Amino acid sequence: MSRQANLLRMAAVLMVFVTASGWAANDDAVYELAFLPGKDAAKDPRYVSTEDSPCGKVVVARVHALPLVLPGAALIPELIVELNSSGRAIRRWPVPVDASPLGLNGEGLLVESGPLKFWVTPQGAISPYKSGLAIRESEPAACGRSHEFGKSGYVQCRKYRDVVSGEYRVLSFEAPCT
Repeated sequence: MSRQANLLRMAAVLMVFVTASGWAANDDAVYELAFLPGKDAAKDPRYVSTEDSPCGKVVVARVHALPLVLPGAALIPELIVELNSSGRAIRRWPVPVDASPLGLNGEGLLVESGPLKFWVTPQGAISPYKSGLAIRESEPAACGRSHEFGKSGYVQCRKYRDVVSGEYRVLSFEAPCT
């Protein structure tokens, strides 16, 4: 088989995976999500409103991608952190306030935020979730306190089976405030 035929075959397999997983980028999609208010949040062009939540005020904003955690940012996401076997953080994903992790797909993290489900990358890129990819239930996992979440009483760890590798991976995150 020629090199060109191999490349076409690989592209076709990738397109089937992208279509089934919902991992295709959708630059036109806009998501209305909640974040912690940062400096001058109400002046940010993505700002929609400020609302009360069980843990305090949140800012609702229209975004194409999740903002990263940066000093002086107007919109501050929460974090979901992947831990290695020794409990050290090896990857971080920005997520909306009170988002819950549902599954992993390589570097992609499937999250649920209110009625929305979408994939997010560590860089904050958002892709819509399309059903068809088998996501397994997570299981409780033991992990030590992480400096990532300060003294929060909402921190938990769970293990998720990666749909690409089949391996278990441990995520640490704050449960939604109640």
